[in-house]
Amino acid sequence: MSPENVVDPSDDGSVQGTPTGAAIEGQPSSAVNLGTVGLVALMMALSMQILRAFGVLIINNMVWWQGEVTAGAIILLVLFAPLLAPLLIRRLGPVRAFLGALSILALIRLMMQVALAPQDVSPILAWLGLAFALLSWVLAIVYLRSAFGRTQAAYIFALGFVLGLSLDTTLHSAYLTWDYLWQPGAAPFLTALLLSAAVWFLAWRQRSQSVTLGQEAPLSAQLTLAVLPSLVIGYAFYWQNVALLSAAVAVNTALATALLLAMNAGVLLVLQRFGGSEGTRLRFFLSLIVVLLTVWLIPISDGLMTLTLIAMGQLSALLLLHEGLVGRFVTTGYVASWRTSLVLFGGNVLLILLGLAYYGRIRANLFSEIGEVPILVAGALMIVVTLLSLQWGTQARLRIAPVLPLLGLIVPLILILSQPAFVVQRPTETIRVMSYNTHYSVGMDGLPDVEAIAQVIESQGADIVLLQESSRGRLNSSGVDMAEWLSRRLQMPFAHAPASDYTQGVTTLSRIPIDTAVFDELPMVGESEQRRYLMTTHPLPDGESLRVINTHLAAAWLEPTARLPQFSVLLDVWAQQPRTLIAGDMNTAPGNMDINMMLNAGLVSVQDAIGDPEAGTVSADYPHVRYDWILTSPDIELSDFAIPSTLASDHLPAAVTITVP
Repeated sequence: MSPENVVDPSDDGSVQGTPTGAAIEGQPSSAVNLGTVGLVALMMALSMQILRAFGVLIINNMVWWQGEVTAGAIILLVLFAPLLAPLLIRRLGPVRAFLGALSILALIRLMMQVALAPQDVSPILAWLGLAFALLSWVLAIVYLRSAFGRTQAAYIFALGFVLGLSLDTTLHSAYLTWDYLWQPGAAPFLTALLLSAAVWFLAWRQRSQSVTLGQEAPLSAQLTLAVLPSLVIGYAFYWQNVALLSAAVAVNTALATALLLAMNAGVLLVLQRFGGSEGTRLRFFLSLIVVLLTVWLIPISDGLMTLTLIAMGQLSALLLLHEGLVGRFVTTGYVASWRTSLVLFGGNVLLILLGLAYYGRIRANLFSEIGEVPILVAGALMIVVTLLSLQWGTQARLRIAPVLPLLGLIVPLILILSQPAFVVQRPTETIRVMSYNTHYSVGMDGLPDVEAIAQVIESQGADIVLLQESSRGRLNSSGVDMAEWLSRRLQMPFAHAPASDYTQGVTTLSRIPIDTAVFDELPMVGESEQRRYLMTTHPLPDGESLRVINTHLAAAWLEPTARLPQFSVLLDVWAQQPRTLIAGDMNTAPGNMDINMMLNAGLVSVQDAIGDPEAGTVSADYPHVRYDWILTSPDIELSDFAIPSTLASDHLPAAVTITVP
């Protein structure tokens, strides 16, 4: 009888293994191997870092430099990586295949730290890194099932998955969400080296395990495993995104990190109860519904509701992950691995389809109205799913697991103790103002560099800074929270308004006190995503206020007539009041009817009044188009206009000194 036709009358062939957790050849072990849990955790931490780098170097830069077709082909090609798993397992066996792929993943991550060349070497490393991450997931699942049995493997993978997310969040926040991958110096290099060295050490310790290829369930019994890639992206975007939580709940990085780590500890408490239990279709589909509801509701909720939805998302996603890993109980098994690989490949395809659906939803602003019914439904289902998960699973549990994420709380504590004092000026009549589209901190070299943005702001001595395309956890900027990072670096308080979701928007930094900050939506235009304006008020010496309106209007490829409704809203907000400044990336050129509507209403174009009207702001390396504007009410006096030359973004900033009578 060939290996593909082996029939197993038991559920997964699990028998009690050796006390140390090392499997007896041919017999899975149900014990928890700490080294194995550590390897899965490190695999997920490395995967999250490389995923964020992939968002910059491939999704952002390749689209920018090579076009959408080339970038799309590169992205699609990497999705085939799981299909290599059966070949590696056949040649090396499940243990050496997994340890080898993970060791190479650690090497690639370390190489990315020392070889930052965003137009050649770095994209190749990011592509290879994500390919080996996807491959490692498949090999880890096959190895765990072979070594520990199907249900215990689900517990160990889910446990390592959450611990890896906690580790990544701790490290990400330790560098204030600006990934240390992009930073020079000894500390970032040593951090990367320690992480990779930990992988190699644990792999070396596990190298002597003798595990034969376990039994693989039929394809139909494994289809639930296809949720894994989408869940990883869900955590990166929503449920484990420090910057998004900071933006949505209006808390700083320290508190957002502490909240996420506490959620990780909480879901591990639940995992300790049901982990390793048999899956049920009811729990799978209810968890899936809750996951989808949180993805829908998080971008359009705020405050405590967003915090609750993120917590629900973490728990339901973990339940869904466990259900997907356990699969469906069957009595027939095959000594093979290609079905697992094929399901993970299908999961990658599913991820692309879901991504396109999400992109279409953002572009069309669909389902943006939130009511009580979806929230109540999500809450009720979460309660039901949790109750269904109170059954006892494996007896071989890592009892200390829920405590481990809390060790990362040292980072929020350090951030709180090291919080710099803001440098706030007394009200003054003369104020230096800068407007800057920062391209999510990604410069013309293709690297996210918030320090470069900070230096540009410092060079102009700006008192009030209006930023557009400000990232707050956006994947194509490696998840950086620009508002928080720049606020600490420049010691300037800030106000922020989200755009189509919480991960991007407009930010206003100010040394002049911010008395009030309000934002509102601008009319949707064509297929452009949702835009907003942010209005802040700042005290003046005579007791009156300066109103500053920061905005980013619909895309430049639209006709000028398409932006007229948005300009009309800005005129209504201005309402002919004195002491008002409106600035931002308005995506329109001089002479167009939309900007002329503003000028004809009485606003003054600073660049036309005291600067060079022909000077462009886009792109930074060849500024031939002018999309960035600073407009003021006619009572404000203007001086010292400048468009500094810098490659820190794809736009050039514009700065002016205003005197408010």
